[in-house]
Amino acid sequence: SALVGRNVSELYQYIREEGQVRAEVRRRGLVRGEEYPLKTLRGAEKWVLHDSYLIRDPDTGEEAIQAIIRDITEAKRVETALRISEQRYRALFDRMLDGFVLWEAVHDDEGEISDFRFIEVNPAFERLIGVPGDAVLGSLIGRAVAPGGFAGVPVMRRVVESGKSERYEEHVKGLDQHLEGVVFRPQPGHVAAIFADVSERRRLEAQLRQAAKMEAIGTLAGGVAHEINNPVNIIMNYGELIAREVGPESRAAEFAREIIDESGRIAEIVRSLLAFARSERETYSQVNLVSIVRAAVMLVGKVLSRDQVRIELDMPEDLPDVLCRTQQIQQVIMNLVTNARDALNERYSGFDEKKVIEVIGREVTIDGRPWVRTTVEDRGTGIPPDILERVFDPFFTTKPPGRGTGLGLSVSHGIVDDHGGRLWVESDAGARTRFHVDLPATTRPSRPSRSEGSSEGPPSGP
Repeated sequence: SALVGRNVSELYQYIREEGQVRAEVRRRGLVRGEEYPLKTLRGAEKWVLHDSYLIRDPDTGEEAIQAIIRDITEAKRVETALRISEQRYRALFDRMLDGFVLWEAVHDDEGEISDFRFIEVNPAFERLIGVPGDAVLGSLIGRAVAPGGFAGVPVMRRVVESGKSERYEEHVKGLDQHLEGVVFRPQPGHVAAIFADVSERRRLEAQLRQAAKMEAIGTLAGGVAHEINNPVNIIMNYGELIAREVGPESRAAEFAREIIDESGRIAEIVRSLLAFARSERETYSQVNLVSIVRAAVMLVGKVLSRDQVRIELDMPEDLPDVLCRTQQIQQVIMNLVTNARDALNERYSGFDEKKVIEVIGREVTIDGRPWVRTTVEDRGTGIPPDILERVFDPFFTTKPPGRGTGLGLSVSHGIVDDHGGRLWVESDAGARTRFHVDLPATTRPSRPSRSEGSSEGPPSGP
């Protein structure tokens, strides 16, 4: 009775005018499924599902609207909560930095899990694998991502079967990335994973391990070098005394020359060991790398010419200066050029138009600071992946006995590291090799040596 005679506008909020409702009901005869917010007489707000019918009095022709109203407040609350939850999930899904994937387990005829099919991927995962989501959705994991194999499949299989979440890491050959993943089962028959690219972290950890190993070996090498140096000098002196005492054509003179030559070779190794141990204390000076590179090329020019190897310099004169020990950086460049020559000689026995060493200098920005990068590139034999990780190890060499000590690159690595720089390599086996020397650029007039408390370190990445 409290409702009789009251206008519908007192009950509904944001409803269309009664005349509009009447006109639409008159036109259609029936309006069903319209949702309106309703305010009760006590002020409570509800949502209702509204069906309206047009009725007429057969005697007077007077029209009225008959309505059936159902309370859908709880359904609307759940619907709103679901919409907000979906919006939050979609925002998290689209904006998270780590890759997210949802797979469906695929079973064989015997009911065993044989593969996994992509159901959903987020933009971060698309960036991670370098493939649009539309290209992988519906595809099997082995075909879509990693033709070389995906070690995560056994983990995913265990998670689907046990329901227990697992964390794992692998190097995906097809992507050449280290991925760290957390795999979990959101519902039976499905598995989801959150992936993070930890390639840079693993590379930095490897650099840290390499630096620690080089430091330990450097300490050992310095001690060994000092112990060997004196006996070698004595042996060399005795060889020279024997050569003076006997005739130049005697058998003993031949032995004496061999003693002197081999002692000289050992002395050269000792000098390399001392350099590797950072025993030399040349002062820093501000120089342009172009002059250092030209001087190094001049020293090895005759050897390169004899082997029919051309060298091409591409170093702008306006490269920023660097603070360095000139002779040490010159030694690094000579080592890299010599290694490039050996690689070219191994691939091309005589003259060839591709028998060229390119030395390129460029200014680069690393961590927001200017650096000078010197690249020594050759199109020789390249370095196989299993050897690439060991090229900077002391005493490691692939050259025949008598042609290398295995100290050239390790000494060069130590020198560049001591300058607060970075020596790194990239190579395609059978095609080419590039060694990069990164040194911090400077406009300062001087720089203290590391022994005086310099805190500069190597760049975090190329």
